[in-house]
Amino acid sequence: IVLSATNEERLRAYSQKLLSYLEANPDVSLIELAYTLQVGREAMACRLASVVSSIEELVERLRQYAQKQNATERIYSGQTMTTDFNSETLIGGKAGAAFIQVALDERDLDRLAHLWVSGVQIDWSLLYGQQKPRRISLPTYPFARERYWGDGPPHQPKSEILRPLIERMVASPLIEGSIFETEYSLETVPFLADHHVFGQVVVPGMSHISMVLSAIELAFDESPCRLEDIVFPQALVLAEHEIRTVQLLIRLEAGTTTFQVISTEKNAHNDEPVTHALGQIIIGQSDNPAPLVIQTVQKRCTKLLTHEAFYDAFHKMVEIRYGPCFRWIDAVWIGPDETLGRLRLPTVIDSVTGYQLYPGLIDACTQLTAAATLNEGVIDTVIPFSIETFRFYGSVDHHLLWGYVKQVGEKKWDIQLLDPMGQLVAAMTGFTLRSVPPAAIRSRQWYLKRLGYTIEWQDQPVQNKSGESSGIMGNWLIIGHPDGMGEVLATQLQDLGAQAVLVTNPDQTDDLQKLLQAAPYTDGWNGWDGIVLLAETEPMTGAVSTVPDMAEKLCSEALRLVQALEKVDTAARLWLVTEGCQNVEVPPQQPQDPVIDSSQTTGLAAAQGALWGLGLTIGTEYPQLHCTCVDLAGVDVKSDIQALLTEFRSNTTDVQVAYRQGIRYVARLARWHESRAKESSRAIELQQSGSYLITGGLGALGRQVAQQLAAAGAGHLILAGRGGLKGENDRAQIRLLKEAGAKVHVIQADVSQPEEVARLLQTCEAQGPLRGIIHAAGILDDGVLSRQTPERFAKVMAPKVRGTWHLHNLSQAYPLDFFICFSSMAAWLGSAGQGNYVAANAFMDTLMSHRHRLGLPGLSINWGPWAEAGMAAESSQGRRDWWHERGLNPITPEQGRSVLRECLNQEAAQVGILSVDWSIFLKNPQTESSFYEKIDLPAVQRRARPAEIYEQLKAISANERYAVLNAYLHGRLVEVIGLRSDQMIGSQQPLFDLGIDSMLALELKKRLETDLGYSLPSTVIFDYPTLDALTEFLMSKMFGEVSEDMSPKTGDELDPARLAEINQLSDDELTAVIDAEFNALLSQDKEG
Repeated sequence: IVLSATNEERLRAYSQKLLSYLEANPDVSLIELAYTLQVGREAMACRLASVVSSIEELVERLRQYAQKQNATERIYSGQTMTTDFNSETLIGGKAGAAFIQVALDERDLDRLAHLWVSGVQIDWSLLYGQQKPRRISLPTYPFARERYWGDGPPHQPKSEILRPLIERMVASPLIEGSIFETEYSLETVPFLADHHVFGQVVVPGMSHISMVLSAIELAFDESPCRLEDIVFPQALVLAEHEIRTVQLLIRLEAGTTTFQVISTEKNAHNDEPVTHALGQIIIGQSDNPAPLVIQTVQKRCTKLLTHEAFYDAFHKMVEIRYGPCFRWIDAVWIGPDETLGRLRLPTVIDSVTGYQLYPGLIDACTQLTAAATLNEGVIDTVIPFSIETFRFYGSVDHHLLWGYVKQVGEKKWDIQLLDPMGQLVAAMTGFTLRSVPPAAIRSRQWYLKRLGYTIEWQDQPVQNKSGESSGIMGNWLIIGHPDGMGEVLATQLQDLGAQAVLVTNPDQTDDLQKLLQAAPYTDGWNGWDGIVLLAETEPMTGAVSTVPDMAEKLCSEALRLVQALEKVDTAARLWLVTEGCQNVEVPPQQPQDPVIDSSQTTGLAAAQGALWGLGLTIGTEYPQLHCTCVDLAGVDVKSDIQALLTEFRSNTTDVQVAYRQGIRYVARLARWHESRAKESSRAIELQQSGSYLITGGLGALGRQVAQQLAAAGAGHLILAGRGGLKGENDRAQIRLLKEAGAKVHVIQADVSQPEEVARLLQTCEAQGPLRGIIHAAGILDDGVLSRQTPERFAKVMAPKVRGTWHLHNLSQAYPLDFFICFSSMAAWLGSAGQGNYVAANAFMDTLMSHRHRLGLPGLSINWGPWAEAGMAAESSQGRRDWWHERGLNPITPEQGRSVLRECLNQEAAQVGILSVDWSIFLKNPQTESSFYEKIDLPAVQRRARPAEIYEQLKAISANERYAVLNAYLHGRLVEVIGLRSDQMIGSQQPLFDLGIDSMLALELKKRLETDLGYSLPSTVIFDYPTLDALTEFLMSKMFGEVSEDMSPKTGDELDPARLAEINQLSDDELTAVIDAEFNALLSQDKEG
């Protein structure tokens, strides 16, 4: 008895499997078992052989081996380096061969077993003479969830492939048979682009049959054959840029030859194989059918359709679209229960060489089954399900053939393919179809699975350490509003031992700064320990009366607070507290229990969502504040206060926390999974009669969206923008959309104005029923928070906050199929220098979730940067370089359009789209956050924290510190700017001249804070813009060592005229000059 596997672990697993088989089948023939194991399987490197005289003895040996017991007599094991080892290499020449032959003749089984496990090839069949035992079906080798693809090159030249649908034949030790493999993509198999089901490229089932016929000719050197019991379990859907490895497995098991077509995503080693076709193979052909008399059938089938008439009617009836490579039907004769079709090779097909039967030819025969129902209007879309028998009689000239179909049952046909003389080329009996819902084809969200992300809220209670005090100490500043929860919170903090000061409605930054500097010092405490901003939640009256006004007001308050904190040296943690603005799904604890979370029944507080977005940017620009957003349920003040106190005590690194029903939840970034997505039960089909609004439709991103909608069948496209058509390029784009079949209307409108939105929606409805809205309008006005103003915030928030709100309110009278907002991943990851933009996008995100709570369509797509469109493409070069250095790759227009197509059928409220190299991204110190802990990338090695330069500086004399710190800063500057390691920076050289912009300045600031352990102002590079000036400032900051001139350097001291000019500028003019020098701080006003 011989067994082998690739390694010992696999060998023991197979031994156990065989042992279980024998225990269940004790009557199996020992000689048939031995023969099957000896000749039915290729020997692998790790080998086991045992000489036994009965099944009972073998069972005992296998049990001992599987349980790793001590070896017994007549059991041999060995490990070879190669299965190609033979007797001549082991023993030498003819003598070795003779030695083996003697052992065989004498049936010296122990010697043969010993030689075999040592690597000698043994022809075991010589033990049995002329009457060979029967081979039996045995358990297969354990796969251990690994695939054994061939070693062939991944991209073989076309001249070297075996057949058009078979690139290579692959040997596998796991099966007795053959594996044929190829890679399917729209580039390698271009004719697939001509076969669409529900708008998706689907590999036709008849393509699998074509592949099997080619493989049979290769494997058996035979053409005539019979395939039986064919089933097509699952369609092979191919995305635009997808590459799938397709394998055809032909196995010989218990005297039966079977085939199986499977596929996996290329290079996705954990991708489960999907089976697309199954069946049996019988080689050779016994029957010799008489030819069909074509003329006789034509007389019975009196209704004649031309090529154009057939395909026009077919495409109106079902959601299948055939391109030229699948339009073989030249004419159709239709009878009561039979159809005849003349099939002609399409002129677009250059060659059919290498095919036994071209896929489109076989598919054309099945197309004829629809002929009898062409006039019945729209019917269910159907695809092949099974074939009882497929007979193939031999290859034939493809130029002119006939197809004959006879219906023999409901959705069941017999089909024949005939040559010009009526002789059979192929025949199908029992061909059946099955209805297929759109979800069955569109469920594979290929781009979403690769680029998609989501926010998951996972419950994570605070772990209290034993012996830890339940009190809260220190000085706490609470900024709230009259009649809010601030007074109760302040009282509770004081009861727990803290000093708490409550301030309501501080209106000016100067007032806040004075308040922060007048901390109520107590024994043992200096300065503020916690600063809490409670977001206003009560309905507002007076001038501030709308949700957009509230969003701007909340952001202005937080902006003033941060600007005041920057001017105060504080280690206080900043808390932004909201109520019911995060989409935390909380199911009832028992089915009969009501849902008591008010945010799940009354919607979400969209205005406060903007504050969460701003909080992310605060955390990015001011990491020393540890800005933490906490969203309370807003149901019971007492419960909310207890939740806040729990969070204040926790001292965790989580910065996005929500409490629902007393349970603590934390936000985690996670990959998109289909199983989590609520997909629509019906696919959204764009209507020729419908109208579709795209705001920002004249921008580069809006044009990409319009192209996708036009290609998908949208009848009327309304492109809205503030500027209208601006030149020949815009007009050329409009012409392209019209050529795609859409009627295009360009409307000038400002969506931040409700009356213009109302007029816009009425215009859409006049063209056709308004079915969908894509809100892609937006502008930028980048700048670090220290230089931002409420006015700059309002400008950026106008299209994304006011515009989204007005579209939400005024569109509720229309039965929309979709309402999609184009948000940004910045609203999830944060973005330095873009606080207003992040806040605006976060508002959109919350509002779309709010719409979901109300039962309205709404989806926010948080896009990563696009390559050739959108505001990301128009951002400064410095910001684009920053993305590249962090591993963020731009999304191509093709990817973006494909994602949008997949998102149309999603019922999720939010999805993030990001092309990122996590192995680079997660090495950045700023990503050392629990927010990313669900990104499963075991290979990532996060950046090790640099040596503590501060400790080094403390350990040396004051005279040495300046030079060491200066050298350290030089190295950090070279690293951050991206200079060559040997490039020198002059001590008085303005850092602006080296290419530093606001993104790099903030990056340098964060690295210095991480290394030195000191918080620094965000304007540190503005204020000390040379290497020497920065060194002197830090020396003073850390050690109080001041040189002769420690005042901030302007960087222009060598140019008195320039300095005088700057001194004459107003604050606004000075800001404009600095922004001009920092490209990333340019005020941008560009439509998305």
